[in-house]
Amino acid sequence: TGSAVVGDVMEIVRIMKNDVFEEKLYTSRYHIEPTSISLGASAYYLRFKVKDKPGVLGKITTTFGKSDISLQSVVQKGRGGSSVDLTLITHEAKRDRLDAALNEIRKIDEVEKVSSILMVQKTP
Repeated sequence: TGSAVVGDVMEIVRIMKNDVFEEKLYTSRYHIEPTSISLGASAYYLRFKVKDKPGVLGKITTTFGKSDISLQSVVQKGRGGSSVDLTLITHEAKRDRLDAALNEIRKIDEVEKVSSILMVQKTP
């Protein structure tokens, strides 16, 4: 949220002002090793703008299935217009498989836009 971002910025300013920035910058409750995005697996939050027509969800989920990507959650919001927002959260999947599936999904006539692709980071 906006207030969380403002709070984080204020905390960074306070740390920088007190000259303990380097010490605080690398302090974390969790130790997460960096890895190449293409090598690891992660869950993903995906949002699409699709035409509100029967069968669109089936085409999209079938494409994910062919790429061996399992879905954790599917939510469709809106009704009454020509387009709706479709939000999916995947189970862990390799990025190259996700990219292949998204390339095929973009070819589906009823898919107007891939609005968001966000990696969901698990904490230990």
